[in-house]
Amino acid sequence: MEYRQRAEEVRDHMYKFGTCDDEWKVVKSTKDVVVSWMPSTDLEGHYMYKGESQVMAPAESLFRQVIYPADISFRASWDNGLSSIETLEEIDKDLRVVRSCTKSSVMGLISPRDFVDVVLDTKYDDVLFTAGKSFLYEKCPAVDSHVRGTNGSTGVMCFKIDGDPNVTRVISILNVDLGGMLPKTVVESAMPSSLVSFFSDLKKAAKSLNL
Repeated sequence: MEYRQRAEEVRDHMYKFGTCDDEWKVVKSTKDVVVSWMPSTDLEGHYMYKGESQVMAPAESLFRQVIYPADISFRASWDNGLSSIETLEEIDKDLRVVRSCTKSSVMGLISPRDFVDVVLDTKYDDVLFTAGKSFLYEKCPAVDSHVRGTNGSTGVMCFKIDGDPNVTRVISILNVDLGGMLPKTVVESAMPSSLVSFFSDLKKAAKSLNL
């Protein structure tokens, strides 16, 4: 019950983040990706980042087959920011405990991280999305090979577009304390770039699957 209550609170935060632009400020933009930021709502002293782009694929297929498939390990086959991702515990059909491991980045300045999150799979009429947040999970203690990071309210959202079922508006929220002794400037540079890379990888994966 504690897991679900925690995840449903995150779900409500995520939906607000994805549908309200008032507090976000654009920090990076490319031809097809816009990244914004705002102070984190649940990680004091940190920022949260929102990446947004359109992907040529139906929302349901994109979400279920690429972003959050039943075999979550598939995500690491196309997301170049991840070295692995696995389900540690399936609490319910829509609720899992997930461990994700990232690769080193910024030319090795950021070493590999891992995160243990409770993740809720959510579907409303207009959107499908994950809502996740880190918590202490005693069955998966920190390991020497990775710095244990902490996710605040985070996830990926696939919004359906009225009149165009083959295009999806995708929003990815990063809300993270990477842990360790990283300079703030390194983190603030890395987060927007990682979101741009995520969308590039996502679009390639959707195209390869002919969604």
